[in-house]
Amino acid sequence: MPFLYFRKGIGEYSLEESKVLFFGIPFEYSQIHSFGTKFFPSLIRESIASLEDEKSLINRAKLCDLGDLEIVPGSFELTSERIEDSIKIIKERKKKFIAVGGEHLITLPRVKTLKPKTIIQFDAHMDLRKEYLGNKFTSGTWAYYAGKDAKIIQIGIRSWSAEEKRNAEELGVVQVSSLKGLKIEEPLYVTIDMDVFDLSLAKEVSIPEPGKGFD
Repeated sequence: MPFLYFRKGIGEYSLEESKVLFFGIPFEYSQIHSFGTKFFPSLIRESIASLEDEKSLINRAKLCDLGDLEIVPGSFELTSERIEDSIKIIKERKKKFIAVGGEHLITLPRVKTLKPKTIIQFDAHMDLRKEYLGNKFTSGTWAYYAGKDAKIIQIGIRSWSAEEKRNAEELGVVQVSSLKGLKIEEPLYVTIDMDVFDLSLAKEVSIPEPGKGFD
């Protein structure tokens, strides 16, 4: 697998023993305000390592940390190919996984490979533009292209453009404030943008929005 070696990972289980695989995709390509999403996989590892019940969490999941994907700086196309190849290998092994970015654009090659029926998107923004500043593939456009092949349920939305509203209607994208009582068709893919959380919890996101949009 095309993963980088790193000194301190989380999880003590081998690839064969594990139930859940963890890996980072430190790709930052289309951020327009604050930067630093490429450091998030390392920060997540540090946070998990500092938990008092770290061992219990890892043992319950039988977690195996694969490291970080070796991305191609400045190229979404080449990085996308690497993401797709890695997901195919994981899919063949029939493993569940947690992939940590990096910017939200990395979701597109993952869902392209996994082909879920439903995508649940926790996000403050719709990310449903067809292009942004002339660029078809950005963190603000990925959901439009993913929504052509899967039903998207968005939760936490509190900022959008007129174009995104029209595109949501075109694709049948649904916005909700709670998942209670929803009938969800599987296979299911869940993606979380940190800006979905209240600013008191995540103030260093690229495009922060006040308030929270889910129960």
